[in-house]
Amino acid sequence: MASVELKSGSYTIAAHTTQEFTFWWGSNALPAEYFDVSIEPNPVNPNMTPLIEERRVVTLFSGSPRQPMIILTLRNNNAFAVDFFANHVRVHI
Repeated sequence: MASVELKSGSYTIAAHTTQEFTFWWGSNALPAEYFDVSIEPNPVNPNMTPLIEERRVVTLFSGSPRQPMIILTLRNNNAFAVDFFANHVRVHI
């Protein structure tokens, strides 16, 4: 039976910037599992424009043990920094 694990982290992207963020679950990843990250802005300004995901790369951490990684390039077109949550999900088979 599959098991699901969730965790969340807080991040900030500066005003008018494009930045790369790297996410991974940690060690002991299995070959038959699913790992993904979603971005949830935590705006303090109601007139915020959405963050833009410019690029998503799925790769492996080059080392041992096996660690799937997701590298997101995000763009913030707002004139202020935006805090966001990165919500991680991992599903084991």
